Amino acid sequence: MGIRLHISIEGQTEFDATMARFDLDKRDLTMLWHSLANSFAFYERQQFASQGQTFGDRWLPLQSVRYAAIKAEIYPGKPLMEASGSLKRSLTSRPLGVERFGRRQAEFGTNVFYARFHHRGIPKGTKMSFKVGDQWVTINGLPKRPLIGMNQSMRTSWRKKIQRFYVRNEITKGEEL
Repeated sequence: MGIRLHISIEGQTEFDATMARFDLDKRDLTMLWHSLANSFAFYERQQFASQGQTFGDRWLPLQSVRYAAIKAEIYPGKPLMEASGSLKRSLTSRPLGVERFGRRQAEFGTNVFYARFHHRGIPKGTKMSFKVGDQWVTINGLPKRPLIGMNQSMRTSWRKKIQRFYVRNEITKGEEL
């Protein structure tokens, strides 16, 4: 039996592939997960540097004039999605905000609670209040600014990493005989 790699982001399938010729059923995949987490962080750095264009369209600018003014005062010069740096750091630097690696499965991503609001967006007409510094801000909706995704380059890179992992493990297995 081959291996199946299924990656979902907020419940939406981004990558689903079965590689029938690779039989890693009894292998410890922990080192593979670390390699993929490194790659994930690399692509996330590109996503932040491109302001969303690595996985889609450029992130929309701030909608709230009041929030933009407060952000500029407290976090001068900080680009979108990088006010305090917590969200970016949790997705672009190892260890990631979430890293759980087991022999057969892995989970990695962010543990910053507000990431989901940016990733999914909030419809206009939905008000949300939050604190910035010592000031409360209320916004009316939030445009979707996808943080995590998977483009063709990443898919190809991950397939190659899996193939290299398999080949190395087969060589090791052969040497042990």
